[in-house]
Amino acid sequence: MRKTIAAIATFMLVLSLFSLPAKQAMAAEDDITGHRLETEMRHLIELGVLAGYGNNIYKPNQTITRAEFANYVYRALQLPNGVHKFPDVDPGSSLAVGINASAAAGLVQGGSDGKFRPNDLITREQMAVMIDKSLAYLQMEAEKAPLPFTDNDEIQSSTFALAIMHNVSLEIIRGFDDNTFRPKQNATRAEAAAFISRLITKYEEQGGEVTPDVYKVGTINADGTISYGSQSYTTYDAATAAVTSASTQVISLGEKIVKMPSGIAITQPNPDNQAIFYSRPVFTTANIMFGVELYRELEYIESTGEYVKVRVADSIGYVKHSAVKLVPTQQKSSRSYYQVDASGDLIHLEYSYSANAYHTGYAVGPAPDFLETGKKYYSWNGYDFYAENGTKVGTAYNYFQYLPIRTATSYTAQELDQFIAQKYQELGVSNGLLTGKGAFLKQVEEQYRVNALFILAMAGHESRYGTSAYAIERNNLFGIEAFDSDPNRAKYFDSVEDSITALAQNYMNEKYVSPNVSYDNGAVAGNKTTGVNVRYASDPYWGLKVARHMYGIDKALGGKDLGKYQIGITNTSGLNIRTQPTTSSAIVFTYDKAGYPVVILESVTQPDGSIWHKIISDKLDVKEAYVYSIYVNQLNTVNQ
Repeated sequence: MRKTIAAIATFMLVLSLFSLPAKQAMAAEDDITGHRLETEMRHLIELGVLAGYGNNIYKPNQTITRAEFANYVYRALQLPNGVHKFPDVDPGSSLAVGINASAAAGLVQGGSDGKFRPNDLITREQMAVMIDKSLAYLQMEAEKAPLPFTDNDEIQSSTFALAIMHNVSLEIIRGFDDNTFRPKQNATRAEAAAFISRLITKYEEQGGEVTPDVYKVGTINADGTISYGSQSYTTYDAATAAVTSASTQVISLGEKIVKMPSGIAITQPNPDNQAIFYSRPVFTTANIMFGVELYRELEYIESTGEYVKVRVADSIGYVKHSAVKLVPTQQKSSRSYYQVDASGDLIHLEYSYSANAYHTGYAVGPAPDFLETGKKYYSWNGYDFYAENGTKVGTAYNYFQYLPIRTATSYTAQELDQFIAQKYQELGVSNGLLTGKGAFLKQVEEQYRVNALFILAMAGHESRYGTSAYAIERNNLFGIEAFDSDPNRAKYFDSVEDSITALAQNYMNEKYVSPNVSYDNGAVAGNKTTGVNVRYASDPYWGLKVARHMYGIDKALGGKDLGKYQIGITNTSGLNIRTQPTTSSAIVFTYDKAGYPVVILESVTQPDGSIWHKIISDKLDVKEAYVYSIYVNQLNTVNQ
């Protein structure tokens, strides 16, 4: 249910950014008379959001700081107070309350160093982002309107552009008479007033009014409904103190649950367009782990008034309240699950929280022998499986999901072409982009050491084997640079071959697979803890879906790849990979953390009794290397 914002009462004037009375809007002669944004300024002056300097002086063209704009929004939206957050904001400052409240509402955040920089001037595009976050906070509907400005190329990024699009769609942003937006220009008091005034006006048009939300404590009934008491609380701490049964009660802020005993967290629309995971409960760029796309389920761990602690796969992180909807266990929400079909395949059925329905299930590989047909099983990480009653039934890894990309497929160019032709026949395509590309896939596999089956499977998942619009129009088979916030940024390639080469060299080798590159989390498809999936895709099941295609191709061509290799996973950080099975040999590279899947080619026992594994190396120019066996756990993969 949408937040409600009532007209700001007269007493709010004492919270004005400046100490002088604000009700000077109707002065016969002042310095905003005749200004192009006079109407909007008078609106905020009347509401007590904007104050003057005395003697009918308002300084409409004076630039404003980040602190000042945060306080304007704080007063306009009557935000609940938040805890002190930024080390460079003086707790005793008159502006600290508005900054802290805006941060608690998710409208502002600090830099990578955790600082807010309250005295920095705010630009027009930065102001647009904060207004966009206010739209999300108010749960207002906004569309992606085309940007009509002649200086769109000056906008900082796709995230800023999306925020401006939303503002344009609601006519909050209109630009200048010369059709420019001037994104880098420092904002003025008049422009700030215009943005906020139009926000409030548009919100009222959509049926809202401005009142502060309060905290409530509710008891979860046996049928999943929640009964709230009559008492309300102005702070989270006061509500927490009123909880008498942590196992059966929730705390809500307005209509939104912010704390519950257990359950799931569903990612929701928010200004970031995904749920950003942070390594610490401090929402700065330096702490970002990765993003999870909208309408996905996360395992709820705990929450406070400031954050929600959640898990996806085996990764635990912190997300903003605005990014998720909390659903208590007692409400028995539908969830994605696994089942075994009659042929013995493991089927994954994803639940869509946007459509409130299950997608068609897909086979991801052979089912582990401890799973039975006719039953539902749940797994947060894809290998630890639980029955419907919560009892763990076993652990088994999907082979292709954890098969290192540095391996080579058993299939020849001709066999890959055979599958491609068969797939295009199924899709009703006479001559697709991948037709006859088997030899090139094998060439790339040899030159760049990226498994050809993996590349083909990625094309299958990302572009339906090169039949999607972006593939046909841009030769982009892999969704390269098609970001959640702006899919239309998908990269253009001169040819299909260029697209395949770019994936192997510019992305897999330079960013994802080679040791110690920027997104190195393991040279496998993986999930949101291990592998390419961690940073390549916000879909937590992306790695499983690529594995699904690898399994499908392998099954269609005779099953020569499934179970071909023994797979292990490293169990310690700072692990040296060496040229020979001895600690005196040269180091090829070092795994900086635990959890890297490796192919075990053979084991070598030394005279001193130590056992070393010969493995396929993740380093491009070294094909094989050695690792001390005690630092590798063999995975129980399902191979048949």
